Amino acid sequence: MTKTATSKPKLTRKKKIWLGIIAGLVVILLGWWAWGQFAPRPLGDKLEYLGKEDYGNIFGFDSFPSSTYYYETDMNAEETANYFTKASIVEGPSGTNKWQSFTLRASNGETIYFYIYPSETFLEEKPHTSFTIEKNYVLSIPDSKYSAAKDSL
Repeated sequence: MTKTATSKPKLTRKKKIWLGIIAGLVVILLGWWAWGQFAPRPLGDKLEYLGKEDYGNIFGFDSFPSSTYYYETDMNAEETANYFTKASIVEGPSGTNKWQSFTLRASNGETIYFYIYPSETFLEEKPHTSFTIEKNYVLSIPDSKYSAAKDSL
């Protein structure tokens, strides 16, 4: 009886190239996703980025209905509305003692809705949050309005 050597199937050069391309694409897509998940979204000097809360799909991607970005500030609602100098106020601050909202119209015509909470109220309303808040107010903005808000500074 002769021994038959079992040979493993060898990868051809063409298969190695395709596997390399696929692996490269996976790495690029994972990097792009990580950047979108963890990159801060600054809005000037007086609004300090706290983080975001995702309302996306089961994988945590930003998708409909979306994400909300949170910023801490010492400015009240009126001062914050005036902080966005390139936008016009459509509806001034109004609301309750727990939160206030205001609406701005960006220079590109887009309407931006903001909510601002006293820090204590925000922490009561969102006890699961891991944000460390050191300032008096927390501003929230939907991710879909971030670009217009940034352009309005």
